[in-house]
Amino acid sequence: VSMLRKLLGERAIATVPGRGYRFVLVPEGAAAAARPAVAVLAFDELSGTLPGHPIGEGFADDLITELARNTGLTVIARHSSFAVKGRGLGAEAMARELRVRYLVEGSVRKAGNRVRIAAQLSDATTGQQSWAGTYDRELVDVFAVQDEISEAIAASLMGDLQRVEHD
Repeated sequence: VSMLRKLLGERAIATVPGRGYRFVLVPEGAAAAARPAVAVLAFDELSGTLPGHPIGEGFADDLITELARNTGLTVIARHSSFAVKGRGLGAEAMARELRVRYLVEGSVRKAGNRVRIAAQLSDATTGQQSWAGTYDRELVDVFAVQDEISEAIAASLMGDLQRVEHD
């Protein structure tokens, strides 16, 4: 109660008949610390970009969006995770800077009308890769392929993160 007074001051709190309110005071950072934290780095483009479309960033961006839909996971925003990529930092240093335990990295390769996406999940505290997947598709509609593969990767990553966090 004294902490609540500090936060609210010496104001009276109005009550609404028939409704009850419960204030739960959580130490700063405690709620986020209970959830696994992950950063998705921009995927490397191993065969160059498609004209006018940086496909590696697109895959990573879509994957960030898919993972962020899960409320049991803390996902670092793209501007933060993309900023550490290419600075010559190792996985442990990137994770420390982003305050995450898990990093998702990947690559995009294009050959003719085919695209191959490879993604890996690593635990920066141990340096171990805990999940990896490769996805091959015909590249007819780049956005449809990005949607399909980012959803598949997110589902696989969530399953692996839940398994690793509960072991």
